[in-house]
Amino acid sequence: MKLNEREAAILLKDILTPNELASVTERWQLVRELAKDTPQREIAKKLRISISKITRGPRML
Repeated sequence: MKLNEREAAILLKDILTPNELASVTERWQLVRELAKDTPQREIAKKLRISISKITRGPRML
């Protein structure tokens, strides 16, 4: 079974707490920026997160 974007969002909202959902969303945005080769300082400013969180990002890829 393949979910579309709307169905995936509904599923995640059903199985994750609000804090978990926020964390997953932040990580997904981070990984997308890293995949685009966006500089770490630019990502930190754009997503309002610390450089230390960003340096953990490549391990997620």
